[in-house]
Amino acid sequence: MFVCNCNGITERQVEVALNAGVASWKDVHAYYDCAPQCGKCQCEIIDAIAAYKASKLDRSDQIFATPDLVGVT
Repeated sequence: MFVCNCNGITERQVEVALNAGVASWKDVHAYYDCAPQCGKCQCEIIDAIAAYKASKLDRSDQIFATPDLVGVT
């Protein structure tokens, strides 16, 4: 599904940019060598960034090691 209709940026592309380390909605556009146009995508991209950061915190807040790390030295 398109998030930014002006530049043709999809939800998947936003995820890729977030995994690459972008930190703001303008950074998402810059990652794809474009610039925001109308601004209608701003809220949705900011929400995606917040959800991504929250999921990162959830994963780093684990008390126990994941099963694939048990026994690794």
